[in-house]
Amino acid sequence: MGDNLPSHWQETEVHVDYKIQSVYCSFQHSEVSAYSGIVVMYCGYLVRDDCLFQRGVDMGHPRPVIVEDRMDIICLASSDLRIKTGVYPYTSFRRVKTAKGNPFWCIAFASNHPHEGLPTSAPAEEEYKALKEVLQKKGPPGWYQAS
Repeated sequence: MGDNLPSHWQETEVHVDYKIQSVYCSFQHSEVSAYSGIVVMYCGYLVRDDCLFQRGVDMGHPRPVIVEDRMDIICLASSDLRIKTGVYPYTSFRRVKTAKGNPFWCIAFASNHPHEGLPTSAPAEEEYKALKEVLQKKGPPGWYQAS
């Protein structure tokens, strides 16, 4: 991994066998699918804004000042995190809320909605292990409602 990453991010070695030509960042902000009327859920790891901002700073970007800067840094940092841990091709970056209603970003491996383009069941450990280690999470990805 890169020399510019904090030491706890450098501890995880990941080998990626693919090239990503461009990074596309999309956001989902719908609690209920207009197509099916079901509450959309995602299985993934929560990521706080300040963690993404710090990753952006570690990548050489200034701290965001205006809303557009915030979204740019969030998108760049989340894409970088997903690429460097090897989960980019089979994850999505979504906005979710916890059971208490607190909003977070989520690196999602699965969704209960078939039109999300994600599997409908939780991933196997080998699919999320590298991301889990970098984010310093203790357990498997959890299920969260779209916000």
